Amino acid sequence: MAKRQRFTQECTRDAVRFWKSSGRPATAVARELGLRRTHLSKG
Repeated sequence: MAKRQRFTQECTRDAVRFWKSSGRPATAVARELGLRRTHLSKG
């Protein structure tokens, strides 16, 4: 079983800021950053 990734709040905030400023779908941005889409909704 793979170990669960943990991201800092700062990392999540930066990812969300990038997503919102890009105007692209959350799924596309998350894939580009190597995150799950749900990480963007937590920011």
